[in-house]
Amino acid sequence: MKYTISIVRTKKELLELLKMVRTTWIATYTNPERNLSSSMIAAHIDQHNNDEYIKMRFKALKGKNRKNWVAKNINGRIIGWIGCEINNENIGSFGIYILPSYQGHGVGTKLLSKAIKWLGRAEKIEINVLDYNKKTIQFYKKFGLKFNGKKDDFIVGKFVGKGWSLRMELKK
Repeated sequence: MKYTISIVRTKKELLELLKMVRTTWIATYTNPERNLSSSMIAAHIDQHNNDEYIKMRFKALKGKNRKNWVAKNINGRIIGWIGCEINNENIGSFGIYILPSYQGHGVGTKLLSKAIKWLGRAEKIEINVLDYNKKTIQFYKKFGLKFNGKKDDFIVGKFVGKGWSLRMELKK
């Protein structure tokens, strides 16, 4: 599978990226056993993807403590994204989403490798992952991330999944 990786630079890329993330969120977080429907996930994403949010996200692309990469297929379509940042306490974090049809083809591995290298100056790297997202938990473990015992709530609109989000970290 051929793809390219580049830094997100344009508003057009950001808009396409947000659509890709919406698709991936629906596929990743919908869980009928936990009463999370695809329409709930879609509504949550849609309420945040307003003009003000898009302007804020575009401005954030240029931040010195942030980096965003996208993977594009041979047709130039965004198939994956990783965004990372280092906060004021020198803790790195990232978010990564790959379209379901492109998962398992090395795209996420390539993107996460770039992010971990860029985050190398941080004291530690943290990420939250839903406890039922076993595939992603295993993926993060391959990079040395481990559950640190902390759990956070997963909030979608007014819905709260108490303690569903596991905090994983990579210590230096």
